[in-house]
Amino acid sequence: MQWLASLSEFFRDNYPSAERLGVPVARWRQSIYRTVFETNTEMGKRFERRLTLAIILSLCVVIAHSIPSIAGDWRLYYLLRALEWIFTIGFTVEYVLRLISVRHPLRYALSFYGLVDLLAIIPGYLSLFHPEYQ
Repeated sequence: MQWLASLSEFFRDNYPSAERLGVPVARWRQSIYRTVFETNTEMGKRFERRLTLAIILSLCVVIAHSIPSIAGDWRLYYLLRALEWIFTIGFTVEYVLRLISVRHPLRYALSFYGLVDLLAIIPGYLSLFHPEYQ
């Protein structure tokens, strides 16, 4: 159980906080920051719920795409590919919003959560240059 406590501390200590990332000065960036980082606001809660739903739906699309009987139907195949791209673009927009809404974007990009966000969108773009990675 010691490792579980240390894992909990790791996530708590590495969470992208306002002190670590820097709250932006510009109003429009502050508004984005409150929406994407602060889950104690109404907009932040809505954003977090929709993001969670998008993640779950994205996983469902990837799972459905891996089932041969579904992927074998060309109409479903192209529908699933389109949905994968919609999710990839949406997650890219979310990542960019997080980067532009802080004073120190490199700190977010190199944080645990920033790396997870980046690793979530890279496979979609790799499939553009290497179709065999689909």
